[in-house]
Amino acid sequence: MVVVPAAAWGVAAARWTPRGPLTNAEALWAIGISAAVGLAAGWMSRSRWSMLTAPAAFVVALEVTRMGVRGPSVDAPQLSPFGIIALVGGRGVHGVLSVLPLVLGAAYGGGLRRRTRRGAVPGGPAFRHRRWPSVVRRAGTGC
Repeated sequence: MVVVPAAAWGVAAARWTPRGPLTNAEALWAIGISAAVGLAAGWMSRSRWSMLTAPAAFVVALEVTRMGVRGPSVDAPQLSPFGIIALVGGRGVHGVLSVLPLVLGAAYGGGLRRRTRRGAVPGGPAFRHRRWPSVVRRAGTGC
């Protein structure tokens, strides 16, 4: 259930930018949408596992969807100087611009959801009734 938004974003990204984001606008949209999808995956799962499962679902859906696309940056990697440059320029940049924000969003979303479930929201009951450590109290009293 948690991997569905990430897989849907992988299919959409493969159809929208099959060779990876090529313009500044495409790169910014890829970062923003990936972070939002990761945030949603982390929020829905409340688990650190979403940092692994959501990006994996995204990558699998992306690669399966763009299998029919031809070109050096999306074909099978080749062990030549041009093949390595095409691999880094195609899949590497797409990974940095889409997978990394997806992982960070999932981490933040899961942590945010776990924190709100425990009532530790700033201004919430866990913060209002929190006791200060004894070191802080002693420092304020001059002891």
